[in-house]
Amino acid sequence: MSTVVVAGAAGKTGLAVTRACTARGLAVTALVRREGQRSVALEAGAVHAAVADLGDAAHMRAVLTGHDALYHLAPNILRMKRS
Repeated sequence: MSTVVVAGAAGKTGLAVTRACTARGLAVTALVRREGQRSVALEAGAVHAAVADLGDAAHMRAVLTGHDALYHLAPNILRMKRS
């Protein structure tokens, strides 16, 4: 079974990606920012949920070790100008 990490797994898009991955038979480790978000990701089908800071390189290496892929879902925080 392939294993993936979904960063941002507790957000709207992250939950959809987590569900889609598990529906395809992938084992998902959800990466969330706060402890309170772990249960949301696990309910969406993640096998594991880790609280991590993307800026902590050592911790990120530890989380990613043993996984085949990373889905990094960053929110769009820029305001779009209307034409």
